[in-house]
Amino acid sequence: MGRRFDDSLGGGFIRDLNEDHGEQGLFRCNPAAADWRDFLALTKPRVLSLVVFTGLCGLLAAPHAINPVLGFTAILCIALGAGRRGALNQWYEAISTR
Repeated sequence: MGRRFDDSLGGGFIRDLNEDHGEQGLFRCNPAAADWRDFLALTKPRVLSLVVFTGLCGLLAAPHAINPVLGFTAILCIALGAGRRGALNQWYEAISTR
């Protein structure tokens, strides 16, 4: 089961989707009621953790010692960039299905 944003009716609606039976319902979306968990879900945290883990492994496998502050900054930038990309991907998918 998933949800898809549908603005074809105006006012912002979310369609409840079910793979077996198609659309299950239509309900109004209130963007002002978004919680921090909604924004966190946009970053795709499971994919984000894999990207950060891969970056950390790369830093640990480096042939020379890395300054801990520089390493932390690199991991932080990787996490922010990957989270931004996940949210941007969600936005692009939402507007491309209209």
